Amino acid sequence: RKLMLLYGKRGIGKTSFINQLTLRLATRYAIQPVAWDSLGDDEADPLWRVMLGIARATGQPDPDREFYRSTPETMASDYIVSTSASLGDDAVLVCLDGIPAADMVDDRHWSQALNTLKSALRQAQNLAILLVVEGFPDLTDADLAGLPAIGLGPLRESEVEEILTVPARGRLTYEYDAIRRIHNLSGGEPYFVQVFGRTLFDARARDVLAYADAMT
Repeated sequence: RKLMLLYGKRGIGKTSFINQLTLRLATRYAIQPVAWDSLGDDEADPLWRVMLGIARATGQPDPDREFYRSTPETMASDYIVSTSASLGDDAVLVCLDGIPAADMVDDRHWSQALNTLKSALRQAQNLAILLVVEGFPDLTDADLAGLPAIGLGPLRESEVEEILTVPARGRLTYEYDAIRRIHNLSGGEPYFVQVFGRTLFDARARDVLAYADAMT
């Protein structure tokens, strides 16, 4: 599958998920995140913004806007296929981060864009697109149905433990009750788990420095 969805509310860990893809897919794809809001504010033409995102991610020249306006679907399809061919043996996963879910609801422009992307990407051997949606798109929509989709929700306790302990390994240890309490207080939200982790790590570092000063 060359067109995929990643969705969840703000702060749930979508950007962190993208960053982890570099470790997991490094042998298959070069992961290239592109912020959706950096591609202009033309909400009525998401296909054009996707093409700009592909250009930024692959280092290709921006597509010709005037030519695009005359035959948007055909020009977009040709641009995607030719860009893929220009990559040679390299493969790129373009991660378009921060698409508002509300923009995709009952929107014919998104419908046309998704259909064009599905068709073009079937012919693009070295290009894939991850649409990173902020919010919860209607997965029963005919244009979204069938797309591979990953929804991010609150972390499990075991995942909270991993986020807290792995970065601090060898410098800070957590008792089980502390991890359970952080999981409960944070609601499993990745952002708040990280805030707890950073606060406790910094507090521990200050205690160590204070102890060292007292001993000198």
